[in-house]
Amino acid sequence: MYQEYRSQCHGFSGEGDGPGTAGLDPAPAAHPRMAIDQLPDGYLYNVIYFGGKSVGKSGLMPDWGMTLTVQQIADVIASMRVRFDTPAVATTAGHCPQRRAPSAAPAEFVSRKNPFEPTAENLEVGRNIYHETAVPMVCQFCHGSKGDGLGPLAGGFIPPPRNFTCAETMDALSDGQLFWIIQNGSPGTGMMGFPGLTEEQAWQALLYVRSLAR
Repeated sequence: MYQEYRSQCHGFSGEGDGPGTAGLDPAPAAHPRMAIDQLPDGYLYNVIYFGGKSVGKSGLMPDWGMTLTVQQIADVIASMRVRFDTPAVATTAGHCPQRRAPSAAPAEFVSRKNPFEPTAENLEVGRNIYHETAVPMVCQFCHGSKGDGLGPLAGGFIPPPRNFTCAETMDALSDGQLFWIIQNGSPGTGMMGFPGLTEEQAWQALLYVRSLAR
């Protein structure tokens, strides 16, 4: 079923180089570069059944819920977990520092300071958002459980996810810049926006992200 339905875009080997990829931006995911076996069933089911938009990814990824049965989707997931169990290609994610310009935020955001203190309560709220509750996808899938940019999806992104543990990288980014990116995403990268977070939650998530630098 993978070969029949997904190889047109993702390619027969899953590298995102299928015959239907010409002109697609962003390009289809390169599955061998991702640790598919580390992703929750719910995430994989949603992206196949409801399409890319359901998990904050490209709307070019179509939904297959009206084409495949629930059992067929489960079979595709099981097959992908076996085929793509560890990243096959090295990624530059996790490098320190990461040399690239951040997405430009409006001037009125860049100079803003986080109005919340890094109290235990605020950090716990931020930790919970990062690891458990952010929708449509938790932060650790891309940025890693340690914040090092080595999440299970990291290998599929160019540029790679930010390495939050790198103090040199993080110190160069203002609170307001990062707050704006959390809310709006970063064009030209795999970083989606999280408009479902309140301003308070976005600032608390940023407190936790800042706490990961060393």
